[in-house]
Amino acid sequence: MRAEDSVNEEYRFEKLNKKVNIITYSNEEYALNLTALDWSREETDYLFSLCREYDLRFVVIADRYDYKGTQRTMEDIKDRYYTVVRKILMARTPIAMMTPTQTEELNQLYYNKEREIARKKHLASLAMRTPAEIAEEEALFIESQRIEAYGKKMAQERKELLRLLEAPIPTGSIAKYTSSQGLGILANNILNADKNRKRKMHEKNSSQAFSGLTNSHKDTIFKKIKKLSSREEIIYGVSWHDKLHAGIYLRSTRLSMAKPTVATKIATILTELGLATRLTMPTAKTCAKFEQLQRSIEILLDAKKHLDRLEQEHRVAEARIQEIPINDSETKTQEPLNDSPKFQKRLRK
Repeated sequence: MRAEDSVNEEYRFEKLNKKVNIITYSNEEYALNLTALDWSREETDYLFSLCREYDLRFVVIADRYDYKGTQRTMEDIKDRYYTVVRKILMARTPIAMMTPTQTEELNQLYYNKEREIARKKHLASLAMRTPAEIAEEEALFIESQRIEAYGKKMAQERKELLRLLEAPIPTGSIAKYTSSQGLGILANNILNADKNRKRKMHEKNSSQAFSGLTNSHKDTIFKKIKKLSSREEIIYGVSWHDKLHAGIYLRSTRLSMAKPTVATKIATILTELGLATRLTMPTAKTCAKFEQLQRSIEILLDAKKHLDRLEQEHRVAEARIQEIPINDSETKTQEPLNDSPKFQKRLRK
């Protein structure tokens, strides 16, 4: 290849050398729309020349900016450039006459200097945080997410409860369901509705199942029903309740309670024995055993009380016996002291 051909040939990477189209303005446009108190015409021209030279790379422009010793921050440079471009575009084409593309381009040229300064200050403060502060903020963020998720879950559960009522959507406020009493009434209504629905479904299924059977088949089915013995009921966990309580309750709340004075002593004895005063797993068997243990302790406390009283009476009687004078001559002729009326009279006193 000759040297002349290589000079005339276009550089193969020239197509990748893209230039930014920097807007230009005339003297008349500057005088009418672009005058500013803190920016002169010469400094504005100097700024736009740097923008053309460095293709709007504002980091490089701010580093190379040197106009007669004037100190300009990157935010000042950006604010001046975008303000000039917006004013020129609006002067040449009014907003009412702009096409959607021109309007979108104009909106992209908006620059908020104060917001950018506040953003960088916030980033600087975040970069200066200590590890302890970072850990605390992360913990607070996780806690806020947990609270938000719990709130959404509660709202979903409340919505589900209202849906299960199977009633028309109320026109009034649901403020009555926000209190504990209102939620209790709502839970009872849902429980009753669920029981009625299950009863209807059971009756329907039973009628459908037995409608297709003959009398002989029905007799065979009823004969297979076996009555469980007491031992089998204990093995299979079958229990019969004389009275059912309305609503859901904790089994531990139905435990028989002793008197306050006795309950304190029972709790002390359980603590000394290394037993918990409240059941961890209050099943039917454990509740029955716990009540039996409490009754046994109460009986023992009552027996100890009677024993202490008898021992005290015995000590008093012994003290009185020691106070009675006894002569040797009298012991030979008189009846034994324990059987004498005088001793019995003193004991009664």
